[in-house]
Amino acid sequence: MKLLRCFSYLCLVVFSVHSSAVAAQELINQEATKLWLKEKQETIELISQQLADNTIDKARLLELRQTLRSARTELQYKVDVIKPVNNSVQADLADLGAAPDEDAPPEPDNIQKLRAELTNESLIIEGLLTQAEALTSKSSRLLEKITSLRRTLFLDGLFERQMAVFNTTLWKTAEEPFYAQFSNYKGIFYDKTLRSLSVISGCILLVVFLFATLVSKKRLTIKLQNAGREHVFPLVSASLVLPFLAIGLGLLFIYQLFISQGIVTEANHLLIQKVLMLTGFLFAVYLMTGRFLKAALIRSHLRYLICVVALLFAVDTLLLESGKIIGVPIELAVVQSYIVSLTFAFILGLFSLFVLIGPKETKDYFFPRKIFVVFLTISLSIIIFNVFGYAALSRYIFEGFVLIFSLLASILVIRAVIRPYFYRLDKRFSQDNIREDSEQVIYFWLCLSLDLILFFICLPFVAGIFGTEWQYIQETIKQAFFGFKVGNMTISISNIGVGLLVFLTLLFITRVIQRILDQKILPKTNMDTSVRQSITQVLGYVGLIVALMASISAVGFDLTNLALIAGALSVGIGFGLQSIVSNFVSGLILLFERPIKVGDWLITNSGEGIVKKISVRATVVETFDRTSIIVPNAELISSSVKNWTHADRVGRVIVNVGVSYSSDPQQVRDLLMDMITENKDVLKTPKPTVLFKDFADSALIFEIRFFISNIQEIFPISSQVRFDIWEVFKEAGVEISFPQRDLHIRTAPGLEGVFDGK
Repeated sequence: MKLLRCFSYLCLVVFSVHSSAVAAQELINQEATKLWLKEKQETIELISQQLADNTIDKARLLELRQTLRSARTELQYKVDVIKPVNNSVQADLADLGAAPDEDAPPEPDNIQKLRAELTNESLIIEGLLTQAEALTSKSSRLLEKITSLRRTLFLDGLFERQMAVFNTTLWKTAEEPFYAQFSNYKGIFYDKTLRSLSVISGCILLVVFLFATLVSKKRLTIKLQNAGREHVFPLVSASLVLPFLAIGLGLLFIYQLFISQGIVTEANHLLIQKVLMLTGFLFAVYLMTGRFLKAALIRSHLRYLICVVALLFAVDTLLLESGKIIGVPIELAVVQSYIVSLTFAFILGLFSLFVLIGPKETKDYFFPRKIFVVFLTISLSIIIFNVFGYAALSRYIFEGFVLIFSLLASILVIRAVIRPYFYRLDKRFSQDNIREDSEQVIYFWLCLSLDLILFFICLPFVAGIFGTEWQYIQETIKQAFFGFKVGNMTISISNIGVGLLVFLTLLFITRVIQRILDQKILPKTNMDTSVRQSITQVLGYVGLIVALMASISAVGFDLTNLALIAGALSVGIGFGLQSIVSNFVSGLILLFERPIKVGDWLITNSGEGIVKKISVRATVVETFDRTSIIVPNAELISSSVKNWTHADRVGRVIVNVGVSYSSDPQQVRDLLMDMITENKDVLKTPKPTVLFKDFADSALIFEIRFFISNIQEIFPISSQVRFDIWEVFKEAGVEISFPQRDLHIRTAPGLEGVFDGK
């Protein structure tokens, strides 16, 4: 016992020496951490004081927000570093156990010293951790305050009232700055170099635009002649790709030409870029509306409305950008806003009113008639806001309207251009039988992925249109792309994209393997068609499950935890989805045991017909009336089913015929036997038979029993046999019976002479 106690003390001494070294090292880090936290605290306190100033502007708020975000990130990192150190010290204290009571024997000196050092170190580290966490929380609160202040500034600027549009003082004040700005624009065009380059650039752009437009327009005209209505929009969208690319390359060439000639400077490069982009925007709008009008997707007057609004938006944007460079007064900006927004409102309102009060349209246009009620409401709202002096709000509505519809049109065109290629890809790598049943799995998932990608691409642009700063959008995109932690799992757009890519790749590989098996490998075997279909179908389900599991794992979910959750929910799901699970299991039994195959002739409680498809949930049976019966798989497993073609397609046919009592039964039997034996559709084995079945009221009943190789041909073969019976009986003079009655009158008072022929 003493030996064990000595050994324990020795270990504690060694541990104390090591811990003291570590503590000394941490003490140096603690001092540096204290100084660093003090600096961060001073920075955060300074920002807090600045935020209390009500005169702070939006630009300064953006700078403070960036500083706070950086500080919060660094503080959170420091918290993550300090926490493990604190946990380690607490664990060391726990290893020493509780301090002895006063009446208990004292601890050795080295243990007391170690306990004191660890306790002191724990207090210091806990203090640093608490301070770092408090500063992190405070920085988060200040960021929320900045967001609230920015929102307030935005709304205050949006609803700020200016001098009314009818105020003559406003127009007189803006008159002088307007002429000064006009003189500046005039001076720009006196530059011969710039004027020459502008003319050359315009000619280049016009030639490129006309060439690309004429080439694509000719191809579009040919395709539209034989296209259905549902294919018109994709065809028109595809015809815009070449002209848009030509316009983009032409504008890029012009910009490089301006740079090479020294036209682009640090002061005007933004203005020149906007001029070129708006030029491309106008060309694109003119071309797009022209193509839509040619395909009868929009009304003829709507094209002029869109082009005028686009031109108005371009002129307004250029005036604003140049005004920022020149420095125009606020009165001129307000007057410009009134002119532009009122012009837009009157044009939009008159056109919407014209459409609404006009005759009812028979064509299916891209913009339905009801949407012009919304347009009319928007135009009236802008006019009312301008009357009351809300110039900023009117401009905001005008710009948002143009940008939202431009973004929507661009997204729809991109979507319409790409989706046909997905359809061709699905058609190429899907099986023929799947194509007939319209199960376009690859096409569905590709289109869904495209829609999700376009949706997430639209979000930053929509946020920017509605007033969010681009810097904040960039930070949000960066955070969303690299992810955020939820527990031990990191969720990010990149992980979701990788998971989606893994899912689509494995699904695509599965479809390729299915196609190879169905068209190259399995046809060379002796397997039945239904067996081959079952193999490819089961492979498809397995591939889908593997792709789903792999994509979930790629996103970052732990499949072990997922299995535990699935096990916990299995009981509840079992009660709620009992019938679905039953059908699923029954479908697997049908696919593997194969008591029913595709092409079998079934008679079930739900009806009679030919099996067209067996899936994991239900079986499709097509009746002889060409209607489809969806039979749950559980019904086929749990109830009795008559399958005419279970083992093979050989089946027995029974044809009854009645002859008159004046016929010779032996002769009738021989005639029927000779006739059925000579029929080529009747199998020789088993041998056909003719039975004298019954004495009926008006006929002698004979029954012909024979077998055919394909029971599904029972109706045409039975019909032909009846035709042959008619011909044979007609040649032999055998009468086919019909209902007859013999009337025997025993007594008939008063009619004796009539029956005697008197």
